[in-house]
Amino acid sequence: MPISDVAGLKAALLATVDQYIQPEPQPVPSRKVGYFTSWSVYDSYFLRDVDKVADRLTHIVYCFGAIDATTLRVKLGDPWADVEMGYSSARSVDGVADVPSQALKGHFNQLRKLKARHPHLRVLVALGGPGQQAQFAQAAATAQSRAAFVSSVVDVFLHGNVPGLPVGAAAGIFDGFDLDWEFPLAADTANLTALITECRSQLDVFEIEFCRPDLELTAWVPANKQWATYWSDAELDKFSFIVVQGYDLHGPWEGTTNYTSALDTDYPDKTWFTCHQAVTLWLSKGVSARDLVLGVPFYCNGWANVAPGPNGDGLWQPGTGISSGSMYRAVVAARGVMSRKVGMGASKYNAAGRIFYSVDDAGVMADKAAYLVNKGLGGFAAWELRGDTPDAVLLSTLSAGLGKGPRCTSSR
Repeated sequence: MPISDVAGLKAALLATVDQYIQPEPQPVPSRKVGYFTSWSVYDSYFLRDVDKVADRLTHIVYCFGAIDATTLRVKLGDPWADVEMGYSSARSVDGVADVPSQALKGHFNQLRKLKARHPHLRVLVALGGPGQQAQFAQAAATAQSRAAFVSSVVDVFLHGNVPGLPVGAAAGIFDGFDLDWEFPLAADTANLTALITECRSQLDVFEIEFCRPDLELTAWVPANKQWATYWSDAELDKFSFIVVQGYDLHGPWEGTTNYTSALDTDYPDKTWFTCHQAVTLWLSKGVSARDLVLGVPFYCNGWANVAPGPNGDGLWQPGTGISSGSMYRAVVAARGVMSRKVGMGASKYNAAGRIFYSVDDAGVMADKAAYLVNKGLGGFAAWELRGDTPDAVLLSTLSAGLGKGPRCTSSR
């Protein structure tokens, strides 16, 4: 059957069922999404740590499935961490160690165990990520390359046919995939639109063939207004939900300290890029509020050589950017004095070391949770779970804050 006929068949089948069964629309909890990265293992953060907070999540997005520059097919981002690394009993989700003879090890096997212990949990794989712009552009360039790329994603992550392992060894782990193209350019606009259609069409085929009507297609999208124009408004309803960038709005590439993830601003001449602006942008493109999820950082951007400034907090002062974001758990334990502007953000300044960090602490997360509830948005997506404190103060604050608000109904 041509893929173009599948959507019509699916609609017809659902209409037939609805003649006999007409359930009320089922409200679902707000999405509570956490990103888990393959490289977390190198920082001694394991899926057993996620198991401890899984009741505060609805989704895990595993990062990343990469695009091979030669074949333009999907490949594992880190084969050793993904499927080869043996977990000890102390690190395993269920306390059972991997054995050398088992086919599937690594994070994928732990994700399977995690889902068994938490049946409500949905697991998606993110495709692409930073540094994959050229590969995405090439993979999306023609109808043939798009079809081959998406087919490879379905084969590896849904059929579970991981190269080098028995057929179907990783089946049943993933519940869909997330497009993380950073970033499409103007020349990619038509191909991005066609790629979204191809992804949804092949998922529809899989859903019908294998009775999996619950597969999700999601996307991470930019806060930048110009880059957002390259995402066709008409295609956005093909996604189960969309995560809008709510971090790196300001950062160490700028020569002045600022809030990385300001919720809103009372000083647009100084902090001109905010989460509220990003949310408003994507709502204006036709994304329903309930399907728009705000990205939040569990890391902190920083600057060195920062003078205290007139208020003694280092905010909006010249500084030298610290190149990589530091985990929140490290920054919160470091020396310094916290300051905040309610409704905007918070920061930590070490006057002796002349170090400034933009910090989304529990207070900021509470503000953001309240904002999500008041706007009727679909939830949060935390980059990345590894950055939280051992007692998961950030995730707990966000999750509890959403629990106080109304529930949303999924559009898919």
